[in-house]
Amino acid sequence: YVTAVGGTQLLAKGSGGALTQVVSDTVTNAMITSGGGFSNRFATPEYQASAVSGYLNKYAPSLPPSSYFNATGRGYPDISGIATNYHIVISESFVQVGGT
Repeated sequence: YVTAVGGTQLLAKGSGGALTQVVSDTVTNAMITSGGGFSNRFATPEYQASAVSGYLNKYAPSLPPSSYFNATGRGYPDISGIATNYHIVISESFVQVGGT
């Protein structure tokens, strides 16, 4: 079994708006991006066929062009946590960091 680790980040929604959690991406100037996807080496196993088909059908409008990924490959999931622009405290000061 394979599980990839990706990252999310908090972005302000509108001017002074509430924060919303989004996938870290180079579009949002993140250094860490999501890690899930589809294998170019291994075919979709039978136990994944229904889940992969359902995912591809449900999210087709928001997926990258089909030439960017192998829709017949084994899917590998991504678990994510906030990984970009979050604060920690070092020596009693807030510091903005990133990492998973």
